[in-house]
Amino acid sequence: MYKKIELSQISPNPKNARKTFNDIQRLADSIASVGLQQPIVVCPSEEGKYVIVAGERRFRACQLLKWHDVDCRVEECDSETAELAGLVENIERQNLTAKEKKDKILELRS
Repeated sequence: MYKKIELSQISPNPKNARKTFNDIQRLADSIASVGLQQPIVVCPSEEGKYVIVAGERRFRACQLLKWHDVDCRVEECDSETAELAGLVENIERQNLTAKEKKDKILELRS
């Protein structure tokens, strides 16, 4: 389901494999110029808010732009599914460092 959600209702996933966020200003400039081309993927949280599954860089860029709300794709998922989906997106985009990939894969195996 797609839905416009207030940024204040969205939280980064504390288990996100990515620990460094580069070029957020450049991404914000791009989003300001052409709009958000891909929605942020979120899961509902127990607190009635949303946790990011994929798109934390986009989320941070929209915060920089001081947007009030953002287009999201809402998925029903448990925390393990959310972690795997976020990891897959980051690996596909090759945005994780080699150490971040290794650490996350080892963590998921344990």
